[in-house]
Amino acid sequence: MKHSLTILFTCVFAASGMAQQLRFIPSTNQPFVPMILANAAAGDMDNDGDIDLFTTGAQVGNGVLVQLYLNDGSGLFTLDTASTFEGAVNGDLHLADFNGDNALDIFCFGLTENSGRISLLYLNDGTGTFSGSPTDSISGFLFGASDYADVDGDGDLDLLVTGRQPVGLPVTRLYLNDGNAGFTPSTMNTFPGLYHSSVEFGDLDGDNDFDLVITGNRLVGGSENTLVYTNDGNGVFTELFGHSLPDIQTGATAMHDMNDDGDLDIIITGELGVGSSVAAQFENNGSGVFTEIIPSDFIDVGYSKVVIEDLDNDGAPDAIIRGWTANSGSSAITNLYLNNGAGILSTIDTSAFPDLYDGGIVVADFDGDEDQDIFFVGGTTENGDTAILYLNDLINGVNEINSSSDELMLYPNPASDQVQFDEPINFSLFNMQGQLILKRRNTATLDVRELTPGNYVLRTEEGKQSRLVIR
Repeated sequence: MKHSLTILFTCVFAASGMAQQLRFIPSTNQPFVPMILANAAAGDMDNDGDIDLFTTGAQVGNGVLVQLYLNDGSGLFTLDTASTFEGAVNGDLHLADFNGDNALDIFCFGLTENSGRISLLYLNDGTGTFSGSPTDSISGFLFGASDYADVDGDGDLDLLVTGRQPVGLPVTRLYLNDGNAGFTPSTMNTFPGLYHSSVEFGDLDGDNDFDLVITGNRLVGGSENTLVYTNDGNGVFTELFGHSLPDIQTGATAMHDMNDDGDLDIIITGELGVGSSVAAQFENNGSGVFTEIIPSDFIDVGYSKVVIEDLDNDGAPDAIIRGWTANSGSSAITNLYLNNGAGILSTIDTSAFPDLYDGGIVVADFDGDEDQDIFFVGGTTENGDTAILYLNDLINGVNEINSSSDELMLYPNPASDQVQFDEPINFSLFNMQGQLILKRRNTATLDVRELTPGNYVLRTEEGKQSRLVIR
C-alpha cells in the first residue's frame, strides 16, 4: 500500500522586504486523542534528546483522560502505556524539574473525575518513569492558573497557584520549594485571591529576579484585575500600582523581548467585562513601565491563550493567540502574528489552523529540523474536539517552494530502507541546512540505508519538493 506525503501550503507572508513562505503541514497517522477542557505541555520526558508531549483533558463518554506521547525523534509519536496518571481539567499543567535531578517532572491541578479538586505532582526518575500522586502540600484549585520560577534565589523552582477552592473565596498562594519538590506556603506574601486567572513570572525591571503579573476575578463584586508585583530578590513581592495594563479575567499574559531592546514586553488578552474583551501589546521601558503599541492587528479575545515563539526563524519572536471574540459575533479564533523585527506584529492567514475556544497550544521543534512546530488540542466551534500537530516546513538555507507546485508522491515516508516514486524522476536531496547530499537521474527508487537518520528535502528538476524523514 502506498503512503504519500502531501505538501499543504497554509501560510504565505512577506517579511524584511523579501518574499518568504511559512508553511505548516498537518501530521497524520498520529495517536493523539481529541479533547476539550484540555491542557498540553512539551519536553524531553525520557531523556532521549527529542520533545515529547503530555496532555490532559476530557472526552465525551470517556471522562478525564491523561496521555504521555513519546517522540521517535522525527515527530512521530506513540502513546506511552507503561505510565498511569490521574488527570485534571479546568486547571493548569507544567513540566519542570522540581527536585533538581535534571529530569522533567509533572505538576497539574484542577477537577478530577473521581477525586474532586486536587493538585498532582509526578516525579520523573530520568527515564520517563514517574512516581507520585495527589499532593496534600498544594491545595486543589479550579478555574485557575499557575507558573513556576526561582523566586527566592535558592536554586530551585517555586510555584504560584491561583483558583477556586471547594468552598469560600478564590485563593492565590505562593509555594516555596525545599529543593526536593517539597512545597510549603510562603508566609512573606499575601496576594488577593483570583480565579479565571493567569500567572506569569519574568524580570520586568531588569534587576535579575522574577517579578509577577497576575490577572483574574476576585469573585467579590465580580471585578476584573491585573496585578503587577516586583520582587526584592528574596521572594518578597511588592505591588506596583499605577501600571497601564488593562484589568481582565478569563485571559492570558505572556512576556518576551518583542523589540530586541533587552527587556521583557507583555502581550495581554482577556475579558474586560460582560461582552467586551481585549488583546494588546505593551512595550517595557526597562524599568517596568509599559506603553501600549497602537495601532495593532490583534483581534480582541477572552477565554484566551497566548504563546510567543520565533516561528519563521528570523530571530524575532512571533505570537499565536486563540480565544473567544466576545466583541464581534462571538466566535472562536486562532491567529498567528509575525514580528517584523522591531516588535510590530502583523496577522497572516491561518485559516487551516483549528479555531480553539479552549485547550492548549504547544510550540516546539518536534521533528528535529531546527524550526518550531505547533500542537493544538481543545474544542472548536467547527469540528468539535481536536488534537493535531502541524509541522513547520520552513527550510533553513534551501530555496523557497513555489506554492503552485504539484505535490510530490513518495513512499514510505519515514523510510529506513528504500524510497519509491510513482515514476522515474530527476532529483536532488538536500539536508536541512541546504547542503546538497546527492543527485539522481531517471530513477524510481532511492536507497537511504547509507544516509544519516534525520530530515531531508527532496526536489525534482521540475520544482516539486517534499520533506523526507530517514530513520
